[in-house]
Amino acid sequence: MINNSNEPSNVPLRVAIIGTARRSDYLYGPIVKALPHEVELVAVWGRSVNSAQRLGESLGAPWYTDLEQLVRETAPQIGIVSVNYNANGQVGLMAVEAGLHVLLETPIAHHLHEADAIIAAANTRGLKIEVAEQFHRRPLEQIKLKLIESGLFGRIYSSFNDFAGHGYHGVSVMRAYLGFDAVPTQVTGAVRQYELATHWSRIADKMGERSET
Repeated sequence: MINNSNEPSNVPLRVAIIGTARRSDYLYGPIVKALPHEVELVAVWGRSVNSAQRLGESLGAPWYTDLEQLVRETAPQIGIVSVNYNANGQVGLMAVEAGLHVLLETPIAHHLHEADAIIAAANTRGLKIEVAEQFHRRPLEQIKLKLIESGLFGRIYSSFNDFAGHGYHGVSVMRAYLGFDAVPTQVTGAVRQYELATHWSRIADKMGERSET
């Protein structure tokens, strides 16, 4: 079981990686292996034999295409869901219904009804959900949040984001300024196309002009 007390556990939590997206191999697998006293990778799951076997062999873990069999034979406690964007809601719900606490990629699901289903299933089973949203945890944002917490700016009623993070990343930053428990009364947004000067793009891995929305 997950340790809900404040006392540290000497037994590593048993983790399964659910999905074979790129981050399963280059990010989540190495992170789990780097924390042997906290977590243990017990299995991986993929939709196809080829992808599941490839990930399992890369991470040195048993691989499965049947999630129920994985849970039955390896007894994971936590599922790290790493699939393509459109499948996040479906596979996330499947992991929760299999009895796993889950770490999900951003966003929690592609559709609101999928997110609601995941949350409802977790609440029914007493399971925990975490979404891997890190932008509001970045050092610069943490400095801002400490200033807000100090009362320097008084009570915060509104927040504005000019590319402190796109999409759901930007929303997490703005919600952090207001407080995650605050209920928004009005949300507005605008879209604009910017022509950028020649520069190197890390994601595109090329030098040149481009536009940014």
